[in-house]
Amino acid sequence: EKLASQAASSSSQPLRSGLRAGGASDAEVFCYEFDVTDGAKRGRALLLLRYYPIKDGGETLPAEFKRDEWGFDVRWQSRLLKDAQLRRLSFMDPSAGKLSTKGRGSAQKELSLLLQRVGHRLHGELLLDPSFAVNKMKSELLQSGEESSSGSVKLVQMLRDRKVAEWVRPGGGTLVDEFLQWLRGREQLDDCFRFVPSSEGGDVEVVKQFEGEGYVTKVVRIGGKVLKAPRSVHGQAAASSKLRLWLSKDASKKFDVKTNAVWADVYGFLFFARPGLDHQGVEEACKAATDGEVLYHEAGAHEKAAREKEEAPKLQRLPLSHVELKQGTIPDRDWQRQVKSQLAQLE
Repeated sequence: EKLASQAASSSSQPLRSGLRAGGASDAEVFCYEFDVTDGAKRGRALLLLRYYPIKDGGETLPAEFKRDEWGFDVRWQSRLLKDAQLRRLSFMDPSAGKLSTKGRGSAQKELSLLLQRVGHRLHGELLLDPSFAVNKMKSELLQSGEESSSGSVKLVQMLRDRKVAEWVRPGGGTLVDEFLQWLRGREQLDDCFRFVPSSEGGDVEVVKQFEGEGYVTKVVRIGGKVLKAPRSVHGQAAASSKLRLWLSKDASKKFDVKTNAVWADVYGFLFFARPGLDHQGVEEACKAATDGEVLYHEAGAHEKAAREKEEAPKLQRLPLSHVELKQGTIPDRDWQRQVKSQLAQLE
């Protein structure tokens, strides 16, 4: 009840809306209440996490949240500990020595890769009862030294050092599985780009023109949408199943099909990763990628080259943020009209 009262009085307004018990994948806020005990003393804590997605092309992550400081703020009896020096619990920490990155298909490894990609979108609060020790200024948790009259240092250490496998639900089941399920559900509502690896049909390849920069997948997901470029045959995109999109020339300006548009015949999507990775390394780099570029030829580029008896045109590139998702794919009739318009300019 005390922790519930803290949550209600918290200054973190976004966390209060949509608060639901449990960590179901459709819950807006991940909520986990738990005990920390050394046998003689017991502390109670409540973790609340919210995922801030990109929605309708707009960023919902508050500007004051720094990318490298994601996680939670700590509140002790409703008081914000400004110098808590604790941002994440081990089951949500992809840094070395926390979540395991071993074992193909393991939940810990999948969660670690997912957090590397979208962890910066997680922010919330860890609410603590008076059992945990704080310094005299009540600005940080006491993580070492003698036991304090304000609470137990040992409980703080146990909270900080609890191993990933020790985080479980009272009714059974690991917290990693539940947190992974919730985070997957949140990410699927996000309009950020997710690169699809070969194991999921992405047909990842190395394109000579961009060798050393990264790898190219044919498929990306954005929220519930899937953009699928045609597979390559002998280094050329197949003629069937073309993916034709409008891109903004200048993403900072309003899209206009006449004045601020690129008519793009999409070849694939480049994600950045170091060269020389083995198959598994490419798979993991693809899953962890957070940014990249769309590779394309402009409408009429191949026809112009053929008419002028020139070499096949090189691929062009623009950041993924230039893709105009609201416009959908370009109808074939409009595409052919644009090609004719481009060729007419040569006459």
